Amino acid sequence: MVAAAANPFVIGLYTPAEAARLVRSTPEAVARWVMGDERRTPVIKAELGRSRTKVLTFRDLIQSRAIREIRFRTVPLVRIREAISVAQRSYGVEHPLSYKHRLFSLGKSILLELESRDLVQITKPNRHQYVMKLMVQTYMDEIKFDDQGRARRWTLLREGELSIDVDPKIRLGQPVVTPGDILADALADAAVSEGSIEAAADAYETRPEAVRLALRYQQQFSGLVA
Repeated sequence: MVAAAANPFVIGLYTPAEAARLVRSTPEAVARWVMGDERRTPVIKAELGRSRTKVLTFRDLIQSRAIREIRFRTVPLVRIREAISVAQRSYGVEHPLSYKHRLFSLGKSILLELESRDLVQITKPNRHQYVMKLMVQTYMDEIKFDDQGRARRWTLLREGELSIDVDPKIRLGQPVVTPGDILADALADAAVSEGSIEAAADAYETRPEAVRLALRYQQQFSGLVA
């Protein structure tokens, strides 16, 4: 089976429920975007294929994050599929939702930022038309990219020098508190099991501020999926 050969230390592995929690959607929606269902084709091509194990990689996770943001702006899935197809066929951008070729939304249209830094509309009715940058908004500012333009790290929350990050090469891609790479959920849970924020910080040899950020993460990213 394809998924069995995957190396979670390199690509990260997430169930639809785990991915849904991070992108703030539902497991059913995330699975449908990445793997499709009986009635609809997937919006993106899953990195591991449409395997029966239904697991997502970090790349799938980042693309799901982008889809959720575009859908929040009421852009229909058919328009997102169109944008991805045009980006691939006409501009050679294989995974436009996970690469530094950045997508923008303008109303119900989707725009692609080219290597030249120009913006071009890639959905109807004005497909291939160049657009002024001041008219658009980006949705991937929290993503860091590698030298090849691939998404490599996602910052969920930030407070001063501390952040909650998702990196497929760290802790199997689970959210961690940086610096220190402490599992965010474990640190937040320790505030309860240890009896206080200060005791949890001592147990993990970190600052109380890190525990507070982990608690904030757990509060903000809980109760969002069924």
